[in-house]
Order: sequence, then structure tokens, then C-alpha cells
Amino acid sequence: MPVITSNTSDPPQFASTLANNDGTAMKTEESVDFTGWSGTLPSGATITGVQIIADCAIDPLVDGAAANSVWTITIGSDTSDTVTPDISIPSPLAFAEVTWGTDATLWGLGSNVWNNDISFSDIIVTFNTPGSNVFYIDQLQMKIHYTTPSPGSPIKLLEGYIQLINGRISI
Repeated sequence: MPVITSNTSDPPQFASTLANNDGTAMKTEESVDFTGWSGTLPSGATITGVQIIADCAIDPLVDGAAANSVWTITIGSDTSDTVTPDISIPSPLAFAEVTWGTDATLWGLGSNVWNNDISFSDIIVTFNTPGSNVFYIDQLQMKIHYTTPSPGSPIKLLEGYIQLINGRISI
């Protein structure tokens, strides 16, 4: 299944830090909206799933329930559910790549929301701080999984023949 991977460009004070997994982390104790995602889906593509991937850590460590609710996605006036990460968020001494969502997760937003001619610039990914914890992010990415339309059904000829001469088809 094809996928587009995008980095955020806004807020600008975090964008360059979050572009690469290079050991330079952003620290936040507040909610932050990440926008400026980029990418283009092929014509007729259908979004099947969305992932938020962060190389991150949290301090002090919190239980999984608090870590589950750190990301939401907003498109227009529709805001997503929260999604459980694939692993627990580690302590700042051991950053890890944590993924929220799968190639088949639409975050509680209907496929009509995702597949209504959205632009990547319409997507807002919000970090919602879990209580009084400090969240560290070294890299932040969004992956959009999609399918493309099939070229159609083959012609099934039960009897007779098809002839193509000078751009004309005779059956």
C-alpha cells in the first residue's frame, strides 16, 4: 500500500528540531498545534490510515492511559479520537520511536472526512499535554496510507473477436 510521509513546518520554533532524528529534542509542557504538513495524493486516491510517529520521551513516566491521549487530529471542524501508541512512551534517558495509528486507522474520523478533497495544509495535529508532565520530541512525522483506484475490469469475450485497425475497434 502506498504511503506519503510528511514533516511539520509550523510552529517554526519547533519545525527544524522535529525534521530529523538527530538527538536535538523539543521540550513542551503545553498543548501545541502542528501544521504545515506537505504532500500530494494521486488523483482518485482513498486514504486508509494515518500514523503519527514521534521519536520521544516523557518525564516523569506516566501510565499508558495518560500517554494514550497526547495526539488528536483536526480537519476543518472535525476532531479525532485519541489513539493508543504501539509502545509505552519511555523516560528521557531512553528516547524511542512511538507510533500512534496504523495503515488502517482513521482516528475516529469518517472516511468521508479524510477523503473529501483535503489538503495536507488543512490538517492540524495537536499535542495535548498529559497533566504536568514534560514531553520531549526529537522527530515528528505523519504518514498517510492510501490506495489508488484499480484501472477497471478486463473485457471478457465469450464469443467472436475484437479487431483494432487504424484506431478503430470492431467487435
